Amino acid sequence: MQYDVLVVGRPTCDVIFTGMSKWPEPGRENYASGLNVSAGGAFNFSAAASRLGLRVAFGGLIGNDVWSRFVREQFAGERVSTEFLHVIDRPLPAVSVALNVDEDRGFVTHEAEAEECDYRLTEHVVEMISKVDARHVHIHLVPWLPPVAEAAAARGMTLSVDAWGWEPWLESQGIWELACLSDVLLMNDAEAMTMTGVPDPRAALEQLKGLCKCVVIKRGAFGAVAVVDEEILISPTERVKVIDATGAGDCFNAGFIYGLLHDLPAGVSLTLGNLCGGAAVQAVGGYAGCPTEEGLLEAARAGGIDPAALDPVRRP
Repeated sequence: MQYDVLVVGRPTCDVIFTGMSKWPEPGRENYASGLNVSAGGAFNFSAAASRLGLRVAFGGLIGNDVWSRFVREQFAGERVSTEFLHVIDRPLPAVSVALNVDEDRGFVTHEAEAEECDYRLTEHVVEMISKVDARHVHIHLVPWLPPVAEAAAARGMTLSVDAWGWEPWLESQGIWELACLSDVLLMNDAEAMTMTGVPDPRAALEQLKGLCKCVVIKRGAFGAVAVVDEEILISPTERVKVIDATGAGDCFNAGFIYGLLHDLPAGVSLTLGNLCGGAAVQAVGGYAGCPTEEGLLEAARAGGIDPAALDPVRRP
């Protein structure tokens, strides 16, 4: 089967608390009015892209524990292919707890056997890319990116990379050598400022613009900025009520990559990303609020953009 996007990574099980009035304090109990459990992590982008009509396959590792079994049940419901999902016959939990307070969120995450999984995942993914018929690969900015980027390039697949928000990793010098391997680099404003060491997203963009063909900085309620082939683009967005921001960046990524794979101008792709991200924060769950393709195009037309009427352009 031919796929539009091959997504690489480890899916997690997200336990999401909403309706909290304050952040937890040591020794004190805190109550949340809402609770949701859903698949998350790398699965968020997969499900969002599938909802937009892209043919998506997920390449990764997962265990046989109760958390992993729950996540595996979600793939079929979102029409994401598990043809390349390798199931390991032992517990391998990957769980993230998200706490939502005042339109922001914090996470506590556990990934069992992270280093061993990275080693096995690298081998699995490189072999998988050599066989799969896909147009595009999407992955996080992980230390084992080089062999994946090389394998994708050898097959003529474009590559998008989303920054991994762990601060010590973003502050390391080696990350610059990895980021330049992508065709599209996506990160939020906090990640961009941490990586560059500057206090302003626009200044960060100036430092990042030479890394690859397309660099995108997601700014939440302030929209997004990007540099594509040295041209700086700014895409504002309308403010919406935030219920749960979990996965909003992943949904933005799905809308943006949808635009690129449909050969739409990068500025239009930014708008589509903003629409998907804005819809995502209005529902609980990392991908639950992401619109369908029909819903996205309708929202775009309501904003004065008709993607069907645009001439195709060469994507990054």
